[in-house]
Amino acid sequence: MQDCIFRDIMNYARFATRMITGLMFLVLGLNKLVDPQGTAGLLSQLGFPLTTVLAWGLIVVEIVGGAMLLAGYKTKIAAVPLFIVLFVATLLVQLGIPGSVTDVFSQFLSGGAWLHLLGMAVLYDFAANGPGELSLKI
Repeated sequence: MQDCIFRDIMNYARFATRMITGLMFLVLGLNKLVDPQGTAGLLSQLGFPLTTVLAWGLIVVEIVGGAMLLAGYKTKIAAVPLFIVLFVATLLVQLGIPGSVTDVFSQFLSGGAWLHLLGMAVLYDFAANGPGELSLKI
């Protein structure tokens, strides 16, 4: 009986985590869709080449990946590019690499890198273990 209740709680918790993560990426992607040139400008400031192409790629990854997480469809596949987006954003935007070790550490403690790491942990779990019981069975 306890195993059944625990399994149900874990299924609903996994479902809620997937919904929150998927919605976060979907909203972030739609926000970038409103001003893709702003996203391209930020990428240019970070030193990326082909910023317009990368901006549209980022928008597609966030919108499609977020929708796939929400649906629980091909979650293992969807989580990988989203993980890469968060990893790069953590290094270049949140931590400001390249920089000195003390600058990176202080930025990590004061900035939003903690949330990025939490997101990467969640996405790693989805990539490794899938969407859970409450998902599309296609």
